[in-house]
Amino acid sequence: MNITCNQKKRTVYEPIPELKIIVSKIDQILLGSLRIPQTFCGVGWGRKDITHALRHTNKKCVLCLDIKDFFPSIHHTKVFEIFSRVLGCPANVAKLLTRLTTHDDQLPQGFPTSSCLSALTLLKVERRLSALCKQYGLNFSIYVDNLDFSGNWDFHPKLKDKIISIISQSGFKINPKKTECQHWYETQKVLKIKVNKKINIPDEKLQEVRALMNEFEKGTYANWPVKKQCKKLKHIQGKIGYIKYINPVIGNKLMERFHKIEARVPIKVNAA
Repeated sequence: MNITCNQKKRTVYEPIPELKIIVSKIDQILLGSLRIPQTFCGVGWGRKDITHALRHTNKKCVLCLDIKDFFPSIHHTKVFEIFSRVLGCPANVAKLLTRLTTHDDQLPQGFPTSSCLSALTLLKVERRLSALCKQYGLNFSIYVDNLDFSGNWDFHPKLKDKIISIISQSGFKINPKKTECQHWYETQKVLKIKVNKKINIPDEKLQEVRALMNEFEKGTYANWPVKKQCKKLKHIQGKIGYIKYINPVIGNKLMERFHKIEARVPIKVNAA
């Protein structure tokens, strides 16, 4: 299945039911017992995107890096190494586990095991970067293919190059188009969450939702078929739900306004 994220198509794999049962057991029993360093954030470890963003709030400078083609770049040989060396499985067992958890010789995004296995491929990188960040007094955390750093002074080009070099030495490439060095006097975003003083929704996201609701209030969509209006409202409701997740106060106010708009539509949005 192909999904579009940030104008970029990504292939997300859905294992067949029988295989999904097997890889889910591998994830729960074998991988689930592992202790992943606190540096790693992700739903699987109870450390969500908010947790990741909170580590970089109220800093003078935030450096955001993104690993290019992260999952496709994790070759099956790296996965075999995890099962054999990190988990200590015999070669024949490691080989079988690798075949079950990879597809087309790479780690498939979407498999239950891929989140933990991808993190384990970054363990060496994490150790080296954590030591470097401790030396320079920086905060550092990883969320899937996002590596974010923050501190109370600017990132010297040599330090930035050193960080990228450590990542490159492990066989990963940094996406230069997504590399950002954000300062305190501008909007700082980590995983699209504003982190300047505290976590918040970027202004442009709020403006987008308010503009959409303005159009409904002005009657722009009044002549649309009811089902089409409901689909549009569901889209807005989803955006407000995310805003509420990041900032409950603003989210609740927007939801109150949304319900007033929803009341004008003959069919309830969630029933359409």
